[in-house]
Amino acid sequence: MILAFAGVLGMLTATRFGIGINPDSVTYVDAARNLLRGDGLSVLSGAGAELKPLTHFPPLYSGMLALLGITGAELPSVARWLNAFLFGANIALIGLMIGLYARQSFWLPGLGSFLALTAPGILGTHSFALSEALFIFLTLIGLLCLTIHMEGRRRRFLVAAALAIGLSVLTRYIGLASVLTGVVALLVFNLQRTSILPSADSESPSYGPPICFSPHRIQTFGTGSLDCRSMALTREGSYRHQSDRILDRSGRHHGTYYLLAETTQA
Repeated sequence: MILAFAGVLGMLTATRFGIGINPDSVTYVDAARNLLRGDGLSVLSGAGAELKPLTHFPPLYSGMLALLGITGAELPSVARWLNAFLFGANIALIGLMIGLYARQSFWLPGLGSFLALTAPGILGTHSFALSEALFIFLTLIGLLCLTIHMEGRRRRFLVAAALAIGLSVLTRYIGLASVLTGVVALLVFNLQRTSILPSADSESPSYGPPICFSPHRIQTFGTGSLDCRSMALTREGSYRHQSDRILDRSGRHHGTYYLLAETTQA
């Protein structure tokens, strides 16, 4: 949090004479200004003074500027404060994401945030009235929520991830790559969960991936049968019964999957 706050102050200091402006910045700011005037998200056409809808650029950044500009502040000033806040937020998110996977380390999250704070490319990106800062923020939020969902199967985080990544597409069209990344990640994750063999070094709360058997006894190998019992493979490799995790006859599960099946002699 200290580094994030330092990032906000540093960005405000770096842009004390005004946020950086380039031709794309002019398009974003003009579109926001026209929206506030009631002309919609539109810009002047290159051939004359006719207003045309903003189509070459995604609409979210200009819409955000217009929303914050309702207060009456000048739009370049609004962009300056917005990007300063996003700079601090992105620094904090990077540290948080590293911290989720380096819980035993005190300095790794801080190092990641420090590198984000001092990286020239990130500093330059946030010092201009461009959509990159908002895009980075939404993408980090989306990937973080997606990761939390895959770890804990919490559906609300999947919804949050879909919303954030969808908004990132409305910020920069390259956000479609994040959509593809999310789809592939979910497919691979679901394939791993339906694998028969558990990972030898699995660190997940459920040490056995889901294996589905019918509740009735199944003859196998001609020498024994399988009773459908819900069993969990512990870290040491032993088994314990979990009678409250039983599949019904249609194959649907109730609760968490564990390794099933106890072999009995015929």
